Amino acid sequence: MMKSNLKSVSSRILCFNLRLGLLILIFIFISQCRINIIGDIPDQDNDGILDEDDLCPTGREFDSRIASNDRDEDGCFDDGYEDLCPDYAVDNINIDGDARCDNDARDLCSGNDGGTVFTDTSLDYDNDGCEDTSEDLCPDYAVDNINSDGDIRCDNDLRDLCPGDDGGTVFTDTSVDADSDGCEDTIEDLCPDYAIDNTNIDGDTICDSDARDLCPGDDGGTIFTATSVDDDGDGCEDGAGNEDKCGGVDGNAVSNEDGDSDGLCGQYNETSNPDGDNCPLLSNPSQEDYDGDDLGDVCDGNLDNDHANEGSGDIDLCKSSPLNYLATDDVDNDGCRDSDEDLCLNYSVDNINPDMDDICDSDARDLCPGTGSGTTFTATSVDADNDGCEDGAGNEDKCDGVSGNAVSNEDGDSDGLCGQYNETSNPDGDNCPLLSNPSQEDYDGDDLGDVCDGNLDNDHANEGSGDIDLCKSSPLNYLATDDVDNDGCKDTLTIVGGMIEAEEDLCLNYSVDNTNSDMDGICDSDARDLCPGTGGGTSFTATSVDADNDGCE
Repeated sequence: MMKSNLKSVSSRILCFNLRLGLLILIFIFISQCRINIIGDIPDQDNDGILDEDDLCPTGREFDSRIASNDRDEDGCFDDGYEDLCPDYAVDNINIDGDARCDNDARDLCSGNDGGTVFTDTSLDYDNDGCEDTSEDLCPDYAVDNINSDGDIRCDNDLRDLCPGDDGGTVFTDTSVDADSDGCEDTIEDLCPDYAIDNTNIDGDTICDSDARDLCPGDDGGTIFTATSVDDDGDGCEDGAGNEDKCGGVDGNAVSNEDGDSDGLCGQYNETSNPDGDNCPLLSNPSQEDYDGDDLGDVCDGNLDNDHANEGSGDIDLCKSSPLNYLATDDVDNDGCRDSDEDLCLNYSVDNINPDMDDICDSDARDLCPGTGSGTTFTATSVDADNDGCEDGAGNEDKCDGVSGNAVSNEDGDSDGLCGQYNETSNPDGDNCPLLSNPSQEDYDGDDLGDVCDGNLDNDHANEGSGDIDLCKSSPLNYLATDDVDNDGCKDTLTIVGGMIEAEEDLCLNYSVDNTNSDMDGICDSDARDLCPGTGGGTSFTATSVDADNDGCE
């Protein structure tokens, strides 16, 4: 029984698959043959749109699936000949041959209503189906074609500020409308060159909303009368005490703001406001502009228009320099041209140099400034060391000459050397400024001359600080560990050129003096020397013996 049921199920599945396959074959056949299985309606022009939906069923054969071929999907090819209205799909009837089908509501002058028949020379700028030169009453308005006053604007066009259906003047052949706002200029247009609105409360020649009206009526502007004058045409009445702050024939029609009361209004601009003020907030009626940059001198942050802009924080010590010179002509960036106006090259704090020595008085490098009664230099003056002090016998430089001192002009010990010696900052200085030492001896090379060096041998015992140093010319720089009694004398033998020299400390562990005339290892003044050399004690030799260390052989 189970085998019989399985066989029955298999047969049913096979039958279902055969039926499904047959349906698929029928569908493919219908699609390929484009047969309408309901009414068997054909597509004669093979454009993919069945004849019953095709406004051009026997027209040109094309593929409607390509959008550019049939934009309105009405079955008519958009080639300008078959589809008479390429953006209208209700019908294809266009008696007058314009761009609109007659039944299209957008055709304001349809052919079935007597519209002009278009030719190759016909014009329809706004695509409203009305020929511009013969029947379109408003050639740039496509909503309707109603123009009761005969101007160039249809009554319902918002650009018609004086529409015929609201009592606007009926135009004739002599009517004028320069701004094309639908208002006859000589009769009803209150602002003949403004087409935004026609509101002019103060009765001047400029509408209140026009930015050119600097004193509009809706903002309290003076009401004009027959005697009112506005020579500059800015909407502000001229004359003393009236509203135009910068009026008259040569007045300002761009601005009526005179913040500095110099009779000039608004920011000057060569093109947009040639009658403006080049310094609106600082009075300058004469409008001086040294560098010609359209900013008056009284408010110009860079008066000479050079590379140094003091208005941006740059230093400019010469604000009226020659115009437009380059930064390469000003090595110290002080705003003064080096070749003719910079009195102190390589200095940018100021440009004050009364003694004309090439160094400004406030520069620390000028050791003889003019403000301190320094000699005024002439063409023959010499300053070989460039310290601002004139060289030569009897002149102000105390340490002059090519190898003179440019750091100091103070010679306290009259040895011809100025200022404290320093290898870097004052290599020509004096290593003992208060004690004359022309030869500049310096035993330990510590930049202090021997005559004033508190630690001549530069050892651990600094007599200048109160230390005991019984051997002031010890070997240089030895350590404290080589001097157990801290008397400033080196304990160990001194090796010089491989040769052993005499010991420096003659009395180890004794720091009162270093006198040991009998060379017994104990200083003569030391109480432990019972046979001092100063008392006739035997002079020790290499073979002398003193077993009890009492200084007696």
